[in-house]
Amino acid sequence: MALDRPLVVAVPKGRILKPLVALLARAGVDAAALVSDDRSLVREAGGLRFLLLKPDDVPTYVEYGAADMGVCGRDVLDERAPDVYRPLDLGIGKCRLVV
Repeated sequence: MALDRPLVVAVPKGRILKPLVALLARAGVDAAALVSDDRSLVREAGGLRFLLLKPDDVPTYVEYGAADMGVCGRDVLDERAPDVYRPLDLGIGKCRLVV
């Protein structure tokens, strides 16, 4: 089944964007447009359409169909409890608590 539009991926602006671009590059997706010095929030790269969003907004865009898939932290999913499928832990954006 061929899509008549690009796959829409919601990604968070912020600290995990660069590791995500590196991960996509390892998978063969040229997502360099994500880290370009540009203020646009919708970017096309590698046959995909990326939406640059606040991390808390990513699951909402996926849940309501504005994005086909998204990348966000487990903490956002646990706090918001959206009705979305969580298929994969990418292993990026790990945090550590120091007291």
